[in-house]
Amino acid sequence: MRQSRPPTQRAERPGRRLLERHRDLFDAVEVNGFFTSTLDHFNNLARAWAARHGKPTVGNDDIHRLRQLDKTFSLIDAA
Repeated sequence: MRQSRPPTQRAERPGRRLLERHRDLFDAVEVNGFFTSTLDHFNNLARAWAARHGKPTVGNDDIHRLRQLDKTFSLIDAA
């Protein structure tokens, strides 16, 4: 029986190589506003990758209830 890997290990497999190879296709890196300990790990990976490649981060939020609104935002200086 094949064991599944924890999500933290799966995030660093083939997708990471593709991301590095095609990094010029990305204008920004998304950080998810739905903070859990699992997603925070992925957010930290995203922030670190963005910093290494000089990419801005943008926030998103997957809200289902009004009380979840106003946790994440993106401030874009387009001047």
